[in-house]
Amino acid sequence: MNGNFRTLKSLAILAVLLVGIFTVFMPSASAGILDRLADAYTFNSIVKIEYDEEVAMDPVLPLDMVKNIPITMSMRVTGYFAEELLHYYEGINLFIDIEVNETPDWCTASILPRKLIIPASVNWSTNNATLSMAINEAAPAFSVGLVKVKVIVRGFGSIKGGEFFQDIRFIPGYLPVLRLNVSESTCGLIGPNDVANFDIEIENLGNAITDVTCRVIDVPDGWITSIDSNITIGSRTRTGDIKRTLRLTVKPPHDFGYHEEREIIEVSITPSCFGNSSLAGEEHLLYFVVHSRGFYTPGFEIVFVFFALIGVVLISKNRQRRKKTCEMQKRRGDGK
Repeated sequence: MNGNFRTLKSLAILAVLLVGIFTVFMPSASAGILDRLADAYTFNSIVKIEYDEEVAMDPVLPLDMVKNIPITMSMRVTGYFAEELLHYYEGINLFIDIEVNETPDWCTASILPRKLIIPASVNWSTNNATLSMAINEAAPAFSVGLVKVKVIVRGFGSIKGGEFFQDIRFIPGYLPVLRLNVSESTCGLIGPNDVANFDIEIENLGNAITDVTCRVIDVPDGWITSIDSNITIGSRTRTGDIKRTLRLTVKPPHDFGYHEEREIIEVSITPSCFGNSSLAGEEHLLYFVVHSRGFYTPGFEIVFVFFALIGVVLISKNRQRRKKTCEMQKRRGDGK
């Protein structure tokens, strides 16, 4: 049975060859037949590009992290008589170029190796490459990025080449970065009954809307501080103002008596992803020096003012009395 099948295939191939010879002598009548014969002896390359989706969809951090995504490229050859004739290409390798064709503006990517070799076969043959990519701070956090990979198969003999494309999807991670600026001095000299104010400008340099948590660490006994505990700042990759200003207020102790007190107020500022506090960034620490100096007399101000007025009146009257006495003594002396 197998022998008969081989005989039939051989006869079919021989018939095709005879028709080819016949058409050489009758070109005008056999253009369509020639096209069909050409198709019969032409093989197509089929390419399948796969990548590790789990690795690709794991959020990649901007700036300090490079993500490597494994790529598997499979190829096989198809055609009318591929199984019968492709053994003539046994041991022949097809050369393949693989490259990054398209990336977002905030992403850079490359593939190694850039050239692959796959044997010509009717069965799937595979080879591997690695896509390496990095993103910058302009990448919108948790959006879907797209890298387009291009594969060029170089033809050989009757095996046609071709170009093939594959989209590789990935997710940028969250970049928590703040820029802090204190508009004025971080030192303040005030009286016991005064309040020191410090303005802190916070700029979000990250790639997502950010919650900022603020707190004063270890407030000294008797001192009173105030600052917004939580604010939300927009980002350049989303909508909203990327700058906010906080005000730290510090009031020293103000019990009766003279004060000469100096304290360092420590403020903690921590960014986190809006709606997901588990994605937090580095804690920033700011230090403010407040010096309280002077007297404080709670409730006695009016009394002191009253006594001061009485003192002024008495001194004035005493001066007038002395002036009159001096004039009277002068007159007496002139009378003598």
